[in-house]
Amino acid sequence: MSNLWLRRIPVEDICPLCNKMGETTLHALWDCKLFKQARQHWIPFTISIRGTYRNFFDLVLDCSNSLCEKDLEIFFTIVWRVWSLRNAKTHGAPYANVYEVADWAKDFLTDYKECNAREKVSSLVRRGNVVWPHPSPGVFKVNCDASIDVKGGRIGFGLVIRDSSGFVMAASSQVIVGTFNAQVAESSAILRGIHLSKDCGFSPCIFESDAEVVIRWINGSTHLESVCGAILSDIHFLNSEMVGACFGYVSRQGNQVAHLLAKNALLLSEDRYWMEEYPCCVAKAVQVDMPV
Repeated sequence: MSNLWLRRIPVEDICPLCNKMGETTLHALWDCKLFKQARQHWIPFTISIRGTYRNFFDLVLDCSNSLCEKDLEIFFTIVWRVWSLRNAKTHGAPYANVYEVADWAKDFLTDYKECNAREKVSSLVRRGNVVWPHPSPGVFKVNCDASIDVKGGRIGFGLVIRDSSGFVMAASSQVIVGTFNAQVAESSAILRGIHLSKDCGFSPCIFESDAEVVIRWINGSTHLESVCGAILSDIHFLNSEMVGACFGYVSRQGNQVAHLLAKNALLLSEDRYWMEEYPCCVAKAVQVDMPV
């Protein structure tokens, strides 16, 4: 906001989060009191980084000199997350709990590195050993997953529809505010996958999830007196209207694209959809699932 104000844009240069200080880059990403609380949950910041800084660049230089490579990676991921939360708040989205910033950064880095590690070994993957089982020609596969942010009170859903060659026909990252148990979240992800396939007109479809219990409930026509039971009833009803649909379990390794889309959803303030394309955060996972 301070940069806009200096360029004579008619805006208030006060930080929209604390409403006390001018919102410079340094303040928005580091000095705002809300994010100081979040940094207290990551010890290296309090030990290695001290003093005040004239600007954000000086802070980055200090971090580069003071932190090891692992902590420096977490620092930049935290800053990126802080910027996302700031934008979400500024544009009226539900505000996530700042105390989860450090934990979220560590989890995201772990997923990111696992995805990159898979790219390094992808040249060794041979046809028939691909982790994601390809559907038969003419059949579409819908992978579904859910990611729960307990502290932030949000649930992310990841959905991807691919053809027999692994080509992405449609993808979606969706987010809701609420807290459900894992079975309810995973059941909701499958239900959303069904709606996405119907809206896009893809048929017949195989619906896959790494929630083995939920898949067993669906295939066993289980009736439960619970929130999950209501979702399962919707799935059973929609299944009765579809031709050639089936539901199967897949390992987490075979569900990586949907998993990363669900993680990505927790960064968003609204649902996102892609037709015959996908966000860059899943590009490498999509490539690994392609036949050699």
